[in-house]
Amino acid sequence: MARTAGQFSIRSFREGDERALARLFNEYVAGFFGPAHLTPAAWRSQFERQSWTGPSVNADRECVRVATRGDEIVGCAVTDYQPVATAKGAIIQELCAIADEDAADIVDALVADAEERALSRGKTFIRIDISQEDGHVGQVCEGRGYHRRSTAPDVFMAAVTDLEGFLGDIADELNLRLQESEFRAWRGTIGLACGEQSCRLTAREGGLTIGGDGDADISVSVQAEALPLLLFARASVGELYVQDALGVEATDRERALGLLEALFPRVPIYLPRAQWW
Repeated sequence: MARTAGQFSIRSFREGDERALARLFNEYVAGFFGPAHLTPAAWRSQFERQSWTGPSVNADRECVRVATRGDEIVGCAVTDYQPVATAKGAIIQELCAIADEDAADIVDALVADAEERALSRGKTFIRIDISQEDGHVGQVCEGRGYHRRSTAPDVFMAAVTDLEGFLGDIADELNLRLQESEFRAWRGTIGLACGEQSCRLTAREGGLTIGGDGDADISVSVQAEALPLLLFARASVGELYVQDALGVEATDRERALGLLEALFPRVPIYLPRAQWW
């Protein structure tokens, strides 16, 4: 049965919805870490059967609730009402809404809908396993009285063993970040070192490249445990600098830190539970 909220309605999943839901998911998460390419088939396969990472839409259509406005799908919530090791609770593990003025209202209505269904199934609590950096979800949860849990660091037991190779893999993104920043006209060399590993980033007229010779204009040293946090965008340059986990030597240290912030910004994370390992 559809549940009406304002100018939109909420109903359970129907076969074929995955086409619109995959598109909605890709558009929604692009604001976190850039373009995503989840296909309708991949979206649908995530919820084929009940697992520790998610519910089965085959067994329970209500685990995926869809917000519609006319013929348009404008939001979606995935809720696991039979989570492993949480018999008395339910877990909202995915919330997406179209990017317009109704987004917060759509998310709020989807959460309220999940709460009602959890209560009707005898659940005593509901948990939202979604990035705490999701602005709409954070606003809605605060307004509905949810308690925010502290979480462990987002990078878990990671080490960068090939610094030059890693930077080579993300060179196109680094170049794009430089060109889109106020430092697009900067020319010079950045020397990045971590323990016995070191690498150069060189900005020329043709863009940013990996490698270079001679003295670096900016020398950066990073502690080993901080390197994944920096390169995986989980900690900002400023955070690491004030914690003495990152050091900078340059003629103009303040400007150098600004350039490094442009190249290695902290990026909000969004990892759907269904895509956990």
